[in-house]
Amino acid sequence: MAVTPDQDVLSFIVSKDGKWRLSRVRGWQGMEPHEDRTVVPGLVYGNRADWFSPWSPELHVAPNGKFVVCIASALRSQGRGEDGFVSVVDLADFKVVASIHTPDVSALGGFGRTYRLDGQGHLVILASTLLPNHPGDDISMGGSRVKMAALSVPSLAVTDQCEYLEWLRGSSPPRREGENSCAALLSHEGGSHSLSDFIGSLVYSEEVNRTDMSRRPPQCGFLGYARIASRDGRYEREICLRSHRGFWGNPVVTKSVENIFSASTGEQIGSVNEPVTSVQSRFGVVDGRDYLIVMEGGTRLMVYAIKD
Repeated sequence: MAVTPDQDVLSFIVSKDGKWRLSRVRGWQGMEPHEDRTVVPGLVYGNRADWFSPWSPELHVAPNGKFVVCIASALRSQGRGEDGFVSVVDLADFKVVASIHTPDVSALGGFGRTYRLDGQGHLVILASTLLPNHPGDDISMGGSRVKMAALSVPSLAVTDQCEYLEWLRGSSPPRREGENSCAALLSHEGGSHSLSDFIGSLVYSEEVNRTDMSRRPPQCGFLGYARIASRDGRYEREICLRSHRGFWGNPVVTKSVENIFSASTGEQIGSVNEPVTSVQSRFGVVDGRDYLIVMEGGTRLMVYAIKD
């Protein structure tokens, strides 16, 4: 789910035949909303045994509001790594204008990938492959070979690329080797002082994340808590998932609540009980009025007006 600068609501819906669907709802704050649909290339299901992870649909709206990047990805079984498609839809005529199969692009080679937008509207993809462990290695530190590539939007042509090694240990800052290879990329991407600064500036969502785990209520799960600010800075919403361990030790969500707060006073304004599966939400602002937009399963849209 994503919301465009014009406040249109976008939803990317999977389909086993590889014809994934992008839906756009306009005028959702009125009595007669309008939906547009277009087909976007995606993964083909085949057999359940082909997949190691659930399918992951992602949407990233370009800063200029003219395009949306649609990502269909998942990990294949037997250690074959991530398979996926990246497509760009022109929001003016609501049609796909470019599409790539990520494993076919050498600059994107890796076991897994993350996708972000930079401030100039380029799509930045980081493809990581774990380094093998050797006897005597520090088991608390994990290493990866990372390929980073900047792709133009809407063409999805690779404009810059680099490669470096990265080691992570707990919550400590990553240690990198070979990041000088990214100097040309950084100079073209606004001249960030360091690779860490550039990666930290990349945008995952059009919203502002203000999560502070020290403020997490005890009833909210450690991995089920977030705090998000509205674009106009007037409100914050607190996402709280309550869960227990299932038979196999996996977390099972039993309750999903979003609490709305005034950013100026900190007082709680309201609360929304949501379905416990396949739910995404965003703030919306139309004509100076704030809304909470909730999407269930990619197909059911619910809108709540926020009033002090």
